[in-house]
Amino acid sequence: MKFKLLVRQVEISDLSIQCPFLPENSDYQIALDRILEDIKNRPSCKSAELEGNTIFVDSSLESDAELKKDLKDTFSEHFCFVRYAGVEKL
Repeated sequence: MKFKLLVRQVEISDLSIQCPFLPENSDYQIALDRILEDIKNRPSCKSAELEGNTIFVDSSLESDAELKKDLKDTFSEHFCFVRYAGVEKL
């Protein structure tokens, strides 16, 4: 199944005790690249490509809920840089 993952950089409204500072653009890009690599290395991933703030994923998973659950720990690791903004089936 093909999916479109929408992501965004942490914004002022996201700041908290866990994430007290806005990330630099370079830190955001590094985190985004790491997320992409992690997705590519998952057994369920056939392919993944980054275009701007969108990650296109071809996965053996059948639903967006399964994909979201599978990637939860990946996005949690980069919580202070990148936020998951949604997923769409293509």
